Amino acid sequence: MLILYGITNHTLIDLKCKGGMQLAGLKCKMYTFRLKFVCILIDDEYNVLWKYTFKYFASKVYNMNLGLDILFINVPNCELKCIPIIYKEMLEAWYILRQKSGFNLSVENIYDQPLFKNPEIIMQGKTISWYDFIHAGIISIKDISYEVRTGFLPDCAIVEMIQNVCDNTNVEHVIERYHSLIFVIPEDWKHTVQTEVHKRNTKRTIDIYISNNNIIANEMKLCSVKKLYQYLIEDIVEEPSGPTIWKLLFDIDDSELNNIWLNVNMFWKPAKTIELDYKIVTQLHSY
Repeated sequence: MLILYGITNHTLIDLKCKGGMQLAGLKCKMYTFRLKFVCILIDDEYNVLWKYTFKYFASKVYNMNLGLDILFINVPNCELKCIPIIYKEMLEAWYILRQKSGFNLSVENIYDQPLFKNPEIIMQGKTISWYDFIHAGIISIKDISYEVRTGFLPDCAIVEMIQNVCDNTNVEHVIERYHSLIFVIPEDWKHTVQTEVHKRNTKRTIDIYISNNNIIANEMKLCSVKKLYQYLIEDIVEEPSGPTIWKLLFDIDDSELNNIWLNVNMFWKPAKTIELDYKIVTQLHSY
């Protein structure tokens, strides 16, 4: 067993060629397997029973009846207590990966976009959640749009929908918020609503891609477990501090450092020797 003082776990889980020991990040491993379930969830080729149970429990979050559209929003952990732990962990893992992911949105995906807790709809620096709107069934963009023609519903329609379920409605406040909501909806989504008719019976798919350094890498549903794990640890690994000193003392570049790491981690060395060499390279600053 390796005992490496002063070296964080976020360094040890990195690849050996980058100064880590390639040890398993247990939490990242767990999240990786949960992400693989998310890949199956969005893959129409898999028809399994648990997808229906996931949609059922997802519909209970904020009582927004979202189903798979819950992948479009970002829900705080404290609000996920109403769903089973495995689904909660699936969403937690997805929220971590979402930072480097994006959606290929079809017209119907845009109409299905939730209005609340959506990272793409920001008001005063944060997402919104208006429970009178939710209670009135105003959940997504399609709920504030016409069905058989393009465009957004007028103020009076929104006020009437809320008055049907809420007593003592402040009409001016509802209208003011509705206008503010329309204003913060992304311009390309508003353009779609103004030019494309919503078709409720069209089959939906959710296409997610994962980008690395702003380069489209893979469709999420095609990613292997190994690839998903690499995406997860990219943002949490820490470079050991020793190589910084090596660079200053000997004026070496990263390619030369990679050779050093290869020598440190030569597979035919005894474990104690590898540990000693690793300490020397990573903890030079402590001597």
